[in-house]
Amino acid sequence: MHYAAATGDGAWVYLCDLGTDTIARHQVRPDGLAPAPARELRARPGAGPRHLVLTADGTLAAVAEELSNTVAVYALDEPAGERARASTLPRDWRGANTASAIRLHPNGELLYAANRGHDSIAVYRLRHAAPWLDPVGFIEVGGRAPRDIALTPDGAFLLAASQDDHFIRAWRIDPATGLAHAQGEPYPLASPACLCPLP
Repeated sequence: MHYAAATGDGAWVYLCDLGTDTIARHQVRPDGLAPAPARELRARPGAGPRHLVLTADGTLAAVAEELSNTVAVYALDEPAGERARASTLPRDWRGANTASAIRLHPNGELLYAANRGHDSIAVYRLRHAAPWLDPVGFIEVGGRAPRDIALTPDGAFLLAASQDDHFIRAWRIDPATGLAHAQGEPYPLASPACLCPLP
């Protein structure tokens, strides 16, 4: 297991299992999670689902697939399953890379996925109908191996944790484009791996 995300009502938890290429939905009980999943979504073989975000209405999940370097959109209502896929990398990139984290902007439209290797954040617009994902561009984070990214609750800033260069950096989001500009100086921190802004 690489990540767990609860639905807005707290009734369900979705688990990313990178090892089995599945996204499983478990019911939340008073004593913990139900041991057997109520539903399993199958990612493509070898994709490696690592991290996911749920839309506010609970109808879609956007998943960062670590090994295939893709963002996949899955419908959660019947008929459930994959609706779209897009690379997290530019077409001309040939180096090693693994996708790490994905975050959905509070506006429910802008989607951000981090790359370790290309050391960037891919930006998309998430739709609720085909084509589902519109690539916008890339943010160069200026540090190696962005292990995690996060958005401030007001949606004004994007934070990136560069694990191998040992710092966190803030980026001011341009609401018109979804892209961002570095804000201030990097904050030194040893091997940051997870970011969780507090309200």
